[in-house]
Amino acid sequence: MARKGCIMFGQQVIFSAANQSYGFDSMKVVTVESDYQMSTIPGSPDCLAGFANLRGEIIPVCDIYKKFNLRGTVAAGNNTIFVNTDEGCLGCLVDEITEIGAVGEDLQMSLPTIATNDRTNYVEGIIRHKNTLVTVVNPDHVLTPDEWKVIHTLLKDDK
Repeated sequence: MARKGCIMFGQQVIFSAANQSYGFDSMKVVTVESDYQMSTIPGSPDCLAGFANLRGEIIPVCDIYKKFNLRGTVAAGNNTIFVNTDEGCLGCLVDEITEIGAVGEDLQMSLPTIATNDRTNYVEGIIRHKNTLVTVVNPDHVLTPDEWKVIHTLLKDDK
């Protein structure tokens, strides 16, 4: 049974960016790819690395370094986690996928209200997993509604 005030996270796809660990709920993950075509569209939101052609579908790909305001750039290899969101599929360019695994209830911590704001509302909580703190990311909130609006407009104009 979950403790009061504790968010249940379950199975996570854990990835790294800038030597920090993050996780997506595995139920939201569609696929992990490293070999696909990507191109840019002028006028795209700054956080986008481009658009992927994945099995004939054009999908926006977010540069996690830019979106999370991390220093450095994504490591070579184009490791991309494609996730389902409320707005459609989204690719997230990361350094590497480190693990897929279940998270114990006793290792989950929710964030205090003062730690969340419009720029970090994608953070659902923190997990302590194998002596590492993992930031749990809600894919539905990685991009803002305004960023999705621009993407939908660009993709309509591109057809």
